[in-house]
Amino acid sequence: MKALIISLCILLFIIALWFWSLSYMDQSINEMIDIIDNDLQLAITNDNWKEAENQFFIMKKIWNQHQSMYNLFIDQASLTEINYSNAKLGVFLNYKNPVLALSELSYIKEHLLSLHKDELISIENIL
Repeated sequence: MKALIISLCILLFIIALWFWSLSYMDQSINEMIDIIDNDLQLAITNDNWKEAENQFFIMKKIWNQHQSMYNLFIDQASLTEINYSNAKLGVFLNYKNPVLALSELSYIKEHLLSLHKDELISIENIL
């Protein structure tokens, strides 16, 4: 009976940890997507490059703060892909190229949404 109780406690702890990690990732990924949608895209389309660089710096800071936690739950290749895209976006902003900056920003946003979707509890992710 002790083994059953201990096993149930461990299982409940793992499930609680999973929900906590989903909540943590959901909050930070949504924060970055909000910056992309509400600030960064608007600044680029309005040729406000200083504001675009500031918003990119904020988004990149959020990404760097949470990346160590993402390493525990998301495969390294996906994280590396976003790091590469962030590097490219930084260059496009530096050279004030709106077409390439917006396309790379769109890629980053879709990749973040995909990461979020892949970690959700759903039948597709379980199977």
